Amino acid sequence: MKLAKTVIVSGLLFSSVLGSVNVGTITTMAAETVNQSQASTDTEKINVQYYIDGKKIVDSIPGFKKEVEVNKNQNSISFDELKMVGNTSDYYVANATSFPIKDGSIEVNLSVNTNEYKKVRIKYVDEQNTTIGSMIITYVKNNETVLMLTNYNAPIDYKFVGVQKGAIDKRGIVTFKVTKKQSAPTPTPAPTPSQPQTPTTPAPSHRPSGAHYTIQRVRITFVDQNSKNLVGYKQVTGKASFSTKIEAPKGYSFTNEKDATIKFDKKGNKDIKIFVKKMTSAPVKHEGVVTTTNGSYKRLYTLEGKMITNRALGVNSKWYTDQYATINGEKMYRVATNEWVKASDVF
Repeated sequence: MKLAKTVIVSGLLFSSVLGSVNVGTITTMAAETVNQSQASTDTEKINVQYYIDGKKIVDSIPGFKKEVEVNKNQNSISFDELKMVGNTSDYYVANATSFPIKDGSIEVNLSVNTNEYKKVRIKYVDEQNTTIGSMIITYVKNNETVLMLTNYNAPIDYKFVGVQKGAIDKRGIVTFKVTKKQSAPTPTPAPTPSQPQTPTTPAPSHRPSGAHYTIQRVRITFVDQNSKNLVGYKQVTGKASFSTKIEAPKGYSFTNEKDATIKFDKKGNKDIKIFVKKMTSAPVKHEGVVTTTNGSYKRLYTLEGKMITNRALGVNSKWYTDQYATINGEKMYRVATNEWVKASDVF
């Protein structure tokens, strides 16, 4: 600012000497320059806290900004200023068109557009009709009467019983049958056919006198750390006090890299379980807009492969994306902070 004032004074003196420049014009132009400079620095970023039907949302909501840049003298924000480019969200705000700024933040209570969508609760029951876990809330088109279980995940350690279509009852509840997963038995290697003994002359041993090694067999079961499903087996043998390197099943990596080394000891044959995870590639920058397909709401996942249970994308809705990555072995697009949608659910 000090530099701007010096320039203004110099300009006035120079113009008075020449007598060919209007001093009032120079003063007006200089004032406009100062005002524009002040305007560029008189802004600030405020945080936005969202609620859905009164429930506080810790993470971000697809299609909505978590921060908004405003003028320091601005005291409210309109609903449209909160939306990202391409937002066709099914959320709306009742009885409000703007939100007051308080202590550098605003609070926004969203609701689902019930004119087109209805709330449905999903209940899981076992063979004895015992409810398993908590009910999951989702939203579907008002004209839908059944849900396909292929769009949902069974509770941990359970699996769906066959192919099911869940009818939505009058209470807005859909019931799916599940059963406890059974641990697959460890396969027993087929015995090696015996061969006729051929007398041979033993080769001279180069082992130092008194050195004896114990041969150990190790059978390895690979388990997916997220689904807890068995994804592979392997058997290795080696001499006690030695070690060998192994590879994870195709498409997987070790949860703990130390598990890639198997150490042999004198404790006899043993079976071990090693946890692995589906390989996830580093995100790749890719800007564009994706559109969700028909059917039910589209599930969201974190970059670590965990399904997000309290949010999903509406059908036939457009979303801005800036990255894609391979997660849980599938290509996915990022539509919000650490929220990814399957490539098979969009086009």
